[in-house]
Amino acid sequence: MWQFVSKHWKGFDSPHEQADIAYLLARRLALSLQAEGKTLARKMSAEGVPLDNSPDIHPMEMYVHPPVSKNRLAGDIVRGLIGEQSGDWLVLTPSCDFEQKGRIHNVLLAQCMPLVEQTEYLKWKQDSSFANAESLKALIGDRRKNIQSERFKFLPGTFFIPDSIVDFQRLRAVSLEDLAKLEVVASLDSPFAEAVLARFARYFGRLGTPDIDKDVVLNRLQAAIVTRAAISHTPPTPPAKL
Repeated sequence: MWQFVSKHWKGFDSPHEQADIAYLLARRLALSLQAEGKTLARKMSAEGVPLDNSPDIHPMEMYVHPPVSKNRLAGDIVRGLIGEQSGDWLVLTPSCDFEQKGRIHNVLLAQCMPLVEQTEYLKWKQDSSFANAESLKALIGDRRKNIQSERFKFLPGTFFIPDSIVDFQRLRAVSLEDLAKLEVVASLDSPFAEAVLARFARYFGRLGTPDIDKDVVLNRLQAAIVTRAAISHTPPTPPAKL
């Protein structure tokens, strides 16, 4: 990248182009450091943590800690007492609402429930072999079994947040003044913050319809098969006599 800049620097003669280069360098630097994260983690942990070359991400790649912005954004994780419940909460109000003064009066939060309190974890923990983890893996993979799975979102634990399950049915609306009293723990990075909002919108925006009577469809299909079979075995009709 530096070779590219030094080679073309004389061509960037306007302040606008030079400003473009500054942003380009910052973006390239950020992406380069992100790509080297796994290598750096291996060195810092002395390879004490198994980090293979899987395309799956490390939990820390989901978060920005501490948050960069002083303003609250969608995907921020805050901690504190709301009503009579204390814990972690995920901000669901769109970020653009915070930027427009006077437009927002209440902020929507979803409660983050500790993973260790969930049924799937407790059943897995009771298994002395720790082998039966299918239900727990489904919960961690945002595919909770036997329930509307998009109601929940798993947040992996790090040194600043425990493994948590966001429940979109456990919602609270608080004022900006009350929100300011809560500790800001971290922010979900892009595109994870946007993905959470999209998941929340799908869950609350879904439209239920009555199920189709499957037996009616199967009976019709079966009748069509029988009719075609009967036609294929019918002998040809002899020609009429003149």
